[in-house]
Amino acid sequence: MHRRGLLTTAVITALWGCTPNFWSLRTGVEGGAVEGSVEATLVWSDGCDDLTVFAMDEEDSALLIFEMSGPILDMHEDRDRLRTHVLSADDDFTLTVHTGQNLYSKVCQNEHYGYYYDSTDAWDDTEGGSGGGSPPPSERVFEYVSGDVRMHLTAERRRWSYSGLNDPVHVKLLLDDITLVEAETGAAVSVPGMMIQAYIYQSYWYY
Repeated sequence: MHRRGLLTTAVITALWGCTPNFWSLRTGVEGGAVEGSVEATLVWSDGCDDLTVFAMDEEDSALLIFEMSGPILDMHEDRDRLRTHVLSADDDFTLTVHTGQNLYSKVCQNEHYGYYYDSTDAWDDTEGGSGGGSPPPSERVFEYVSGDVRMHLTAERRRWSYSGLNDPVHVKLLLDDITLVEAETGAAVSVPGMMIQAYIYQSYWYY
């Protein structure tokens, strides 16, 4: 009886270990180096929609953006709690590195999410002006050409709401040996290894 109890405890412990506390999953950037034609260290991250994840340096002058449509909706419809995507150049996603100024205003800026990144204060479009207009253009844009991209999606529970404020999805994006190229010049940057983690909500969950 004692042995059976120990075995039951071991099984429960093993199962619990495979299912981490959703709210203990980390956020942030690890290994945030961009090297080559642009040298930058990306130190913070965030995400929105289905699906945008980004990382940026402290000066808002270097920005990495990953974008893909549909993975969270598909995950919700299949009632999956965990899902992993191993992506290649044949998959429908974009991965870019931007340089410029006030790049924070370029991400998650649309008709649903505009209140979060206040378009009236995020940048000045005239000298001495109070802001407004369009986000400033990137000085340089580097586009993904090769490297390993892996994405882990985690929901809090198996049956979760796609339209609830209390049901974000945790995204862990792993980048390895990434090369990105500037189309106009052929200049390249690399991301030797980076992990970006963020909790994200769908933009229209707030309506």
